[in-house]
Amino acid sequence: MVLAAECDGAIIETVEGIADAKHPLIEAYIMNWTANVDIALRGFIVTAKVLLEHNPNPTVDEIKEALAGNLCRCGTYPAHVKPYWKRPKN
Repeated sequence: MVLAAECDGAIIETVEGIADAKHPLIEAYIMNWTANVDIALRGFIVTAKVLLEHNPNPTVDEIKEALAGNLCRCGTYPAHVKPYWKRPKN
């Protein structure tokens, strides 16, 4: 995480951009009923995309570690592992 002021000149990717690009992770979250509070879900999806870009086949522990910075009061944390294993392939 960084301050917005530190992002001058950087490319910022949003969950809306990820959805507009029809990234398969969006469909995986929908298929696995992983929806939760809108704000928290956005963080989970953006973080998940970065994880998959760096590690296309993460272990459960790697997924949990990557998503640990996302706070959600809905308690759906265990459900966020499913989209990695059942996401649609391009």
